[in-house]
Amino acid sequence: MPKVLSKEELELLVEEQIKGQLDLRGQETDDKLEGMINEAIQEGLKDFKPAKETPFSTGEEDPTGGFVNFADFAKEVYDAGENCTNPSERLKGWLGKSNAISKTVGSPAQSAGSLQAGGALIPPEYSNTALTKAKERSQIMSAARVIPMSSNVIEIPYIKDFNNSNGTVAGNVKFRWVAENAAATGNDVEFDMIELKLREANCLVYVGNRLMDFSPVSIQPFITTAVDDALDLALANAFINGTGAGQPKGILNSDVLVSVAKETGQLADTLVYENTLKMLARFYGNTGVWYANRTIIPQLGVMQVSVGTGGSAVFLAGGAGSQFGTALHGAPLHYEQVMPILGDVGDLTFCDWSQYLIGQFTGAPGMKMTESAHLKFDYRQHAFQFTFYVDGQPWWPSPFSPLKGDTISPFVTTAARA
Repeated sequence: MPKVLSKEELELLVEEQIKGQLDLRGQETDDKLEGMINEAIQEGLKDFKPAKETPFSTGEEDPTGGFVNFADFAKEVYDAGENCTNPSERLKGWLGKSNAISKTVGSPAQSAGSLQAGGALIPPEYSNTALTKAKERSQIMSAARVIPMSSNVIEIPYIKDFNNSNGTVAGNVKFRWVAENAAATGNDVEFDMIELKLREANCLVYVGNRLMDFSPVSIQPFITTAVDDALDLALANAFINGTGAGQPKGILNSDVLVSVAKETGQLADTLVYENTLKMLARFYGNTGVWYANRTIIPQLGVMQVSVGTGGSAVFLAGGAGSQFGTALHGAPLHYEQVMPILGDVGDLTFCDWSQYLIGQFTGAPGMKMTESAHLKFDYRQHAFQFTFYVDGQPWWPSPFSPLKGDTISPFVTTAARA
């Protein structure tokens, strides 16, 4: 699973980000400013609670819950019948432990169903495996900042330092030229909060009763592969395209996104070298990674620099022996199926995912599983329902306006070329 942060680590991270922004603006901190920063951080994280210890955190208990694999666990739940009325001794033992974990940690979705009603927390060995595989496949989640959340909502402070066009930094701090003996104008650093609220992602998997009865081993790759792939796709799509309404807010729907206009006379559904250069000019920082839909590859292959009436080809590579099109302007180039297709906003996007926050429910197994023998009774199928809690959004509320020049952002894309 992605490494989560303790309260102390989160406080340090926020403090480093704030001071880093001040340093970039040439603003030194003094005792008063230090006090204001610490006060804002403490206020923003006052309700933050570190993950409570579970029976598995010490390593004294088997994180598999005593089951051979996930299929073995799913078969035990299936055999226990609706509402777990006839659980095996192994399942009884696990239900007792997982119920204690749920009560200790406090789930943000008690209405999802109790253990007595057929719900069962997936043993951490198997629930963590699904998230780990999703993380390994999606470079987005591994590169973003994961914030542990033991409650439904958390607020994280930041300095409102996104407009230097009027000569101020840190929201309101400014050096002013004054005449001798003239009164000085006071400055206050302005803070605001960004809110992460856990969103519920839900997945239903149907398995035929015949398969459950006669070949329980066969459901292992079926269920785990389906859940792994579905979680990976859902997370990547949400972090890119999410609306923020009942789901994470994706970068393409955020206010921080900078969209570079197409060139004069540029044809529809094309990508030209000038687009990429102007995206670089609007990018904030030096740790960007390109994300694109594979439909842009034919355009990358014929991209060229205009030189008078001729042209010079632009070669894209990622190093010796690398596949074509794995780097652009020296930065890695990744292809994601969730990116918009060629010609649409976001078909090529330059990102710094360290400026994207992911709130993840922590302190208990990552997913909850409930089952029903009745939902698809007429089709002789058993239903397994998986629930996962997460939120995400950019740390920045808007692009940065420098003293001179265009706005810049850690997330820059191309405008539509229709």
